[in-house]
Amino acid sequence: MTDRQEEYLLLFAELSSKKGCITNASEVLGVTKATASHLSSALVRKGYIRKGPGGEVELTEFGSVHVAPKLKQVKKLEKWLESGIGLAPNLAESEARRMVAVLHEETIEEIVQFWCNDQDVLSINRADSFFNTLDVGIYQVPFQIRKKDEQKLSMGDRGFRKPALLVRRAGRCFFLLYPLEIQYRVAKQKSRINKGTIKRLWYRADGLWYETQPREDGSYLLPASAVHCQRETDGFTAHLRIRVRTTVSLLKMPESEADVVFHLEELTASANLQE
Repeated sequence: MTDRQEEYLLLFAELSSKKGCITNASEVLGVTKATASHLSSALVRKGYIRKGPGGEVELTEFGSVHVAPKLKQVKKLEKWLESGIGLAPNLAESEARRMVAVLHEETIEEIVQFWCNDQDVLSINRADSFFNTLDVGIYQVPFQIRKKDEQKLSMGDRGFRKPALLVRRAGRCFFLLYPLEIQYRVAKQKSRINKGTIKRLWYRADGLWYETQPREDGSYLLPASAVHCQRETDGFTAHLRIRVRTTVSLLKMPESEADVVFHLEELTASANLQE
């Protein structure tokens, strides 16, 4: 198998679990549907994948055995490229697939091990002194999601329940965002509305990206140590750069960055809410 076929197989493996198709692959890879179809046909002939009647991609048992350990390496490298180097998540994802397709397994493990030994550097952030003044408990805090480096609201502002929760525990403080369904109208097809929810969410701290996984209740945790507090004309606020990917395809709603602005002067205690 060529390196390029290996790289595409890793993507097809991810799409297989999501009932993805050749069109999805061409969107993610930035190639024509014909190119993606040609590569998929080669992988079909080699016995790694099969195609369904609707163009959906599915791994064969042979393909699953071959790709399983490589997918674990992709996730490790993706995390390193985001949190160790600071690459944007969508770029980190594609670069991780490319590295696994080209590099020896031992080389990848050495890279990941070196990064794991340096993790202490990533956790030296300290929360603003404001958070230390709060009593232990749960607070409601109004917030906005603005376009990157702008005052205008981002489309993502409609994608979360409001207000957010601010949880203060002994030695720990964090925000919780609860996603809602987003409706998105395509500019060239104004009569068509796409619907989706938050699929993956990252926050930026010290020039690096960190992915936050959804909790059991569906919320996303953002540590107070990652926000930047400042006084603005509209009061005392906490800012955090995030990057969001939704269930709508990247072609219809590209992965985008935005700024979360928490209005700290307006927070209220939420004695009746359970975190």
